[in-house]
Amino acid sequence: MRESSNPGQIQAGPDERYSKAFAVSPDAITFTDLTSGRYLDVNASFERLFGYRREALLGRTATEIGIWADPNDRARLIDILKSEGVVKDFLAVTRRADGALRTCCLAGAVIPADGVDTVVLVVHDITEQLVTERALRQAADRYAKLFHSSPDAVAVTELRTGRLLEFNDNFLRVFGY
Repeated sequence: MRESSNPGQIQAGPDERYSKAFAVSPDAITFTDLTSGRYLDVNASFERLFGYRREALLGRTATEIGIWADPNDRARLIDILKSEGVVKDFLAVTRRADGALRTCCLAGAVIPADGVDTVVLVVHDITEQLVTERALRQAADRYAKLFHSSPDAVAVTELRTGRLLEFNDNFLRVFGY
């Protein structure tokens, strides 16, 4: 740490800032050796998401532990990282220690660290988001079926202008359109 231009205030250096961001991130973050795939470090969010203790992961690979539901996903991710250096919005199904499957969105980059090409990977669990989106689509489909199959004339209008936004076939029949 170093003194800032404001008296009495201490400013954190880059390493400390990154370390704190790593520690407090709500998303899982890992550092792995690009060549071997061995975990170099994982944050507490990674431990919570996957149900493994940090000590059980360090020095091992995700393949050994069985985190990838489809190991080909890891191979695809590494191919992208080797060719482009970064990956964004990579969707993969992962497996927790208890066997539960989670859908995750990954973003990462290859960075040199201590002479080793290191993959920093941010893992965001989107399982609940996908469940919610599926439920919303199903509810919208049910609404549409009810709306269009109603024996009554049904229309949705804009309150301010009275403009028709949506109507069913019986509305057309009743009003002669």
